Amino acid sequence: MTLFIETAKEQDIYDRVTPLIETFREREKTRGSFGSFPADNIADLITCGYTTLPAKEGGLSTKELVLAQSLIGSGDGSTALAIGWHVSTVMDLMHDEEWESEAKQFLLNEVRNGALVNYLLSERGQGSPSRGGRIGTVATPTEDGYKLSGQKSFATLSPALDYFIVSARVAGVEGKEALFIVPKEARGVSVGDGWDSVALRGTASHDVTFDDVELPKTAFASWKKIGEKENVTGGFLHIPACYFGIARAARDEAVQFANDYVPNSFGRPIIEASHVAEKIGRIEWLLARSKHSLFYVAELYDRLAGDERLNEELGSVKLTVVNDAIEITDLAMRVLGSHSLSERGLSYKYYLNVRAGLHNPPADDELIQQLTNRVKATKEPVLS
Repeated sequence: MTLFIETAKEQDIYDRVTPLIETFREREKTRGSFGSFPADNIADLITCGYTTLPAKEGGLSTKELVLAQSLIGSGDGSTALAIGWHVSTVMDLMHDEEWESEAKQFLLNEVRNGALVNYLLSERGQGSPSRGGRIGTVATPTEDGYKLSGQKSFATLSPALDYFIVSARVAGVEGKEALFIVPKEARGVSVGDGWDSVALRGTASHDVTFDDVELPKTAFASWKKIGEKENVTGGFLHIPACYFGIARAARDEAVQFANDYVPNSFGRPIIEASHVAEKIGRIEWLLARSKHSLFYVAELYDRLAGDERLNEELGSVKLTVVNDAIEITDLAMRVLGSHSLSERGLSYKYYLNVRAGLHNPPADDELIQQLTNRVKATKEPVLS
């Protein structure tokens, strides 16, 4: 990883996050078979100053985000994905010129003072927003502002969030949706506890219900045209960075085991067995492929932000890294053998957790279709 550290700020991020990795791994062993919300890990990231970095002057570059999130992911995947949504949300907000100035400055100041935020866009039965799913949450204009009603799903980081950025239809307005800033403690807001995923359960991606929540006019943030295609931003790379980190952790556990385990039938560490060495070597190759894809496109985005040609490049990184991570965790479990299924280790959690990446948008088939359409339209390679 240090191969990609080139600036003093990148070194600072590395120095802030790296000491937490082993602590996060040890804590995860105590959180039950499928994990639980890592409140202590989130507190550590707040304490070390990571959560406010994207809102400070200069913000975070995409490469800096990828560096930090991949390190956090190697400590604990749920922590990485959860805090990654906060950090990427703030990164996007810093560069979003469509937001109302007052709303934007209010939220950024809150983040600088320690608040955590995330978008709430998805709903049960809606389907993926990336596939054009329509929302049912409604904001009804009132004399003093709005009254918000509806339910959102996949509210990642919900136990620790201070504000939700909620998408809603505005009663009487056709053809566009709005975003509203909603304090979690507002009357009428309730966070459920039904998140029962066996993968990344610690993200606490519960449902949130809004029951006639009264909002001031200043809660309105921006408009969005229904069906309008938006460019993917660099903050999106926090998702593959998380899964790369999990794969790296699986690799570390497998390598340590292969070096330490000496069965009496073999008399030497099993890493010296050819079939084990081949698996370790393949893990290293897959990690290298993912790492170079991830960091190359992060740097590319930092140079060419806003270029719509990058949409498929960003999606391609996600497809590559997630599928490589799935293979890496499988190979790591094969190195550990039956030990990989022990609750005393983390190998089985890594295996489950990386599979969650298949369901983060864009789905593999969606991206493949986008790449095909790109070729049909341009008759040129995507990187041209």
